[in-house]
Parts: sequence; structure tokens; C-alpha cells
Amino acid sequence: IYFMPLGVNVKRLNAIPFVPEEQEKFQCDVSFIGNLYLNKKSLDSLSLSDYAKGYIEGILKAQVLINFSSLMNELVTPKLIDFIEEQYYQMDSRYNITKQAAIRNLMATSITIRERSYIMRKLSEHYPVDLYTYSLTDKLPNVRMKGVAGYFTTMPLVFRYSKINLNITHRMIQTGVPLRIMDVLGAGGFLVTNYQKDMEERFQDGEHLVIYYSAEDLIEKVRFYLEHEEERRRIAHNGHKLVGEEYTMEKLLSKMFQIAGVTT
Repeated sequence: IYFMPLGVNVKRLNAIPFVPEEQEKFQCDVSFIGNLYLNKKSLDSLSLSDYAKGYIEGILKAQVLINFSSLMNELVTPKLIDFIEEQYYQMDSRYNITKQAAIRNLMATSITIRERSYIMRKLSEHYPVDLYTYSLTDKLPNVRMKGVAGYFTTMPLVFRYSKINLNITHRMIQTGVPLRIMDVLGAGGFLVTNYQKDMEERFQDGEHLVIYYSAEDLIEKVRFYLEHEEERRRIAHNGHKLVGEEYTMEKLLSKMFQIAGVTT
């Protein structure tokens, strides 16, 4: 079995013209495009006992504070999974998925809800943050809610004109390079992202993008790169160049054909 990162259409992104009015509209210090999952089914939607709620909440809070490792596989035991499934959770028969995977997915969404809101709140206490999301909320008073960003229209402009683009990976994705990373770098944006296993096999921290390991680390790195424009531009240029050379649709399809022994 072979696997590789998702590709990006760099030709399309490079062809988007520069329009001063668009730069003025979308430029900002920090932006994040992503769902807060406030209306998504998670463990928060289950009516848990005080004991179960306290135990699970402890796992969730611990995981929010640890960005570089997953605690779920160790702490979400088969016994806990059986308990949740027997008492509170009925599997949807439409989906071919094990109960262990279904409940871990619920927990991953619960962690993501907390993590994204926590980071948005902490970061916006120090710097202006624009949030593009379906999940509009008044619980983040310092965050500027910008509504939905269309993938082919608004999103590349946000990536291009934001001083810092933020990626907070959904906790269900434990390894690999999220598509959002390719999207930002392909559009020529400067990216600060949480750590993901396999990421450093593809990119060099501080050369193609910047990795943060905690909310405090993120705040400090945002401060540094807002104050060092030339360094931001250098890293964004390097990331865009690497993606354009190694991770275009054409490049990845060619690799697929080579691996499969197909001549083109």
C-alpha cells in the first residue's frame, strides 16, 4: 500500500489576478478558516452521568493542552467504549464503522470543538483574529466573524492576503498532511500549524511553514512573525515553491502511474 499527500492546483491559484480592492478586503493579522463544530454531534450531545462526564472531560481537557501527541488510543479504553455504547450511544446502522471508531470520532470532535475555541479565544486576547466559519458564535467576543469562505473564490484570497494563516487540524486526523496546509502554501500564504505526525517528512519547520506545540507557543510565534515581515515572506515563498515543485496534481498523478507501472 502506498500513500502520498493530497495535491493542490497551483496553476489555478497562481492565475488569480492581484486586485487592490481584494487585498484591502481580506488582509488581516491572523485568519483561520474552519468549522467550530458547535452544531456537530459529539460527546457533549450525550446525557452522561456525573462520573462519566468528569472522566471524559478530564481526557478532553488534557488533550486540548497537548498538541503534539494523541491521548485517545491510550485513555479511551475498550471498557470505556463499551460503557458509553451500552448506556448512551446507539450506532447508526447506515454506516459500516465499528463502535470503537464511532465513539473515538465523537471524542475527536469534542476535543476539536474545545481546542479551536480555546485557541481562538487565547489568541484573540493578544492579536486581531478573523474567523471564517459556518459556526457563528458570540462566545468569542474578540474574534471577528467573517462568515463562510468559498473554497474556489474567497479562500485563496484569505490565504494570500492574511499575514498569518492558522491551521488547527481536526483531532480525528492523527497522521498525514491535512489538505488545508497544501491549500495555504499553494496560494502563497504564510502558515502556522499545529504539529502532525508525518508533517516533518514533507516540510521543514521555519523554512516552509511554522509549527506550534501549545497555545502559548502559538501566541509567541504569532508575535514574532507579525514583527518580522521579511521572514514571513521568505518562509511563504519557500513553502509555495516546494508545493509547486513536489505536490501539484500533475506531479502526484505522475508518481501514481510510476508506482503502478503505467506508462503515459
